[in-house]
Amino acid sequence: MMILSKFSLIPLTVHNCFLHKRRTMIILLFIVIIYIVYYAFNAIRASKSVPLEFLKYQRLLKENRLSRNICSVPRLDPWDRTILKYYVKPQPLHCKSLQNNVTALQDGVLTVLPEYRDKLKCRCRTFEHNTGVSDSEVKYDDWVDVVSNEGLRITKEFVEVECYNNGLLSSKVYSYHWNQIIKRNTSIITKRPFRASSISRPSVLMFGVDSMSRSNFIRTLPKTYAQLQKLGFVDLLGHVKVGDNTFVNLGAMLTGKRSTATREFKNELPDEWNIYFDDWPFVWKLFSDEGYVTFFAEDRPDIGTFNYFGWLCGFKFPPTDHYFRPYWLASYWSLLFRRSTPGCYSGTPAHSLQLNYLSEFLTKYAGTRSFALHWTQDLSHDYLNAINVADEDYERFFIENSSSFNNTIVIVFSDHGHRYDAIRETIIGRLEARLPFASILLPKEFVMKYPHTLIALRENSEKMTTQFDFYTTLTNIALGHFTNADSSNEIRRAYNLLDATPMMRQCFEANIPEDYCPCFHEMQLNVKESEEAANELLNFINARLEQSNENTQAAPHIKDGFVCSKLVLQTIEYASIRIPPVKLVRDPQVAGKVASKGVEISYRVVIRVKPPSKALFEGVVVKDLMNNVWKVSGEIERNNKYGNTSHCVFDPLLKKLCHCISASA
Repeated sequence: MMILSKFSLIPLTVHNCFLHKRRTMIILLFIVIIYIVYYAFNAIRASKSVPLEFLKYQRLLKENRLSRNICSVPRLDPWDRTILKYYVKPQPLHCKSLQNNVTALQDGVLTVLPEYRDKLKCRCRTFEHNTGVSDSEVKYDDWVDVVSNEGLRITKEFVEVECYNNGLLSSKVYSYHWNQIIKRNTSIITKRPFRASSISRPSVLMFGVDSMSRSNFIRTLPKTYAQLQKLGFVDLLGHVKVGDNTFVNLGAMLTGKRSTATREFKNELPDEWNIYFDDWPFVWKLFSDEGYVTFFAEDRPDIGTFNYFGWLCGFKFPPTDHYFRPYWLASYWSLLFRRSTPGCYSGTPAHSLQLNYLSEFLTKYAGTRSFALHWTQDLSHDYLNAINVADEDYERFFIENSSSFNNTIVIVFSDHGHRYDAIRETIIGRLEARLPFASILLPKEFVMKYPHTLIALRENSEKMTTQFDFYTTLTNIALGHFTNADSSNEIRRAYNLLDATPMMRQCFEANIPEDYCPCFHEMQLNVKESEEAANELLNFINARLEQSNENTQAAPHIKDGFVCSKLVLQTIEYASIRIPPVKLVRDPQVAGKVASKGVEISYRVVIRVKPPSKALFEGVVVKDLMNNVWKVSGEIERNNKYGNTSHCVFDPLLKKLCHCISASA
């Protein structure tokens, strides 16, 4: 038997160790190769999920120095076919009353209704902002009995009422939270008297609805929108958000500064949790300094802009003269509110509570300089269509308060479009998320004194505007600066919307991060790249002409004995493409998922056809890259004179297209 010493095993041990390391290296290398192949495959698959034609033109666009240096914000169709299935009209809001109406608060006096004065014993306590302590809880006063036959003068804006049976086994049968406007003569902010409004110092009302694109506003609030149009509001058709959420967009409107950093832009205000906002440069402070009474009301105390889930601390001191948060803190968490139908406070729609508070403010401060910010989230933040239940109430508000607008600049706006719903799977939905609603009304007497403001506003309504522009506009209103300044040759982040501004403006200049830039890009094409689009346009025109040749007694299109000649392409005079930014097709806001619908390229082509017509036509042809389907969009233009060559047709469109020839030719 051979005995091996421990020294004789060393070479074998070293050899085994080497083999073990080698096997480990091979396994690790194999894992790395699998990892690389897997992610390369996913990258290829992801790139292929974006249409190759789109990628080709994106590449050409980057290489093309002649592409137009202007932001082209698309004009969206609220009823675009790709998003229609996401619009569902909700059932009307029916608020079931959970208790009898026992008390009333009118003209500052709380009373028990006559039929309950002998049956119930009631008490109340006023409450207010817990000034100097917290914005997350209210400060209650002591309970006070309400003498049934006399009523009780309430000297604060918010009051809680409870009523009990008169029997031996007394039990609570009624509870409610009331609110009112207690008119002040001096500001709690500046301690100075309020000043009278005038044509040169109009009041300002900002009426905001969370998560509303312009298209969704038109879809879900049709009666309200019709009333705004009747009053003379001017829509900002190219209004763009400057950040993802309410905090950054509302912050930009109210402070003129960026509160959240992005890849391109630093934050200019603290972007932290657990902070108070009393020291922020809100525009309402400027209005206070100029003798305005100020107002801020925001529903949903849990997700408030400056109190979000308690991670933000709000205001240690009331930010405005009238501040509605204490009311919501007390009522929203009450047992009665929790038991009520969603969207209701017992038998009253919850949104009406804040609307009524605003209406009372406008009435009581008529003739006084006022700045009001009304912000609602409850119905629109989480649901695309639910806001429709408030349409008639909003319409009624703008009708009943229209006299208050005689010396008030009114801004109806949103922070951004909807960010969560399935509509984000479409290109239109992703665009809507970037294009919030914004519309402005200027008083008639104000326009008569400063006519340039309405001219400038209408011109600016066709350009790209941002939330930063609102702050600049508001500061000029607060200071009474309406001097017809011309800023059209200046390049800066924000402009006064009541002055002339530049036509050519890019997202970066306007401080809009690339992820939220909605600008489509246009680039000229050569003839070869545009042949298919040109032929699609010509085929569409010829199809219309062929229909016109099929005369009927019910709908005659053409004179007897004549036909429209078939058109034949001679030359392509001009062609360009207009494509969406890549961040819309593969949206970082939805984990880079490629849009399932609406990935389109628009071709603008100008074609000349052969004699006898020799017509010069211009039109837009859209190609759906996901389905390889073409369609002609908008109106076809005739770019050269055609005299009497279309004498045989009656339709205005056919007049531009048809070249009449004898049917026997």
